[in-house]
Amino acid sequence: MNYDQIMKLDIVNYDDLDTVVTDILTTAQTQLEEAIEKYNECNDEGGEVDTVDLNGKFDVLHDYVEDYHNE
Repeated sequence: MNYDQIMKLDIVNYDDLDTVVTDILTTAQTQLEEAIEKYNECNDEGGEVDTVDLNGKFDVLHDYVEDYHNE
């Protein structure tokens, strides 16, 4: 199940939502890590962005769905 598929459904269950959110966040995290790595390797400003806590930021976003899910 991906974003496009879930948006076409008439009925969506929690597992579908969780799968799509996980996919979106994983893709975003990977792209962000790659962009930061590219910057760190190729910038001419001498700067560096530390990614030590980046995973934790995405964990919080994923937990949001579970934390605010009302059954």
